[in-house]
Amino acid sequence: MAVAVVFFAVTFVAAAVVFFAGVAFLAVAFFAAAFLAADFLAAAAFTVVRAAEDPPERLPLGAFLTATSFLGSFFEPLTRSLKP
Repeated sequence: MAVAVVFFAVTFVAAAVVFFAGVAFLAVAFFAAAFLAADFLAAAAFTVVRAAEDPPERLPLGAFLTATSFLGSFFEPLTRSLKP
């Protein structure tokens, strides 16, 4: 009988250790996810505020495709027939 009591006591302690280790891991994972979400939202808000305060003069891709220069627009030969 003493062997059974020791076995169940050791099993109970091992289960408690595993349970609390799992709880600690989930708590750390939850707070890490919350921190990363807050960091992402802060970066997004910073980007929006920066773009609102100092908007770019033109978008990089739009500037590349439609900028007027001495070479003309990239789309100019493609859209010449569409002009009235």
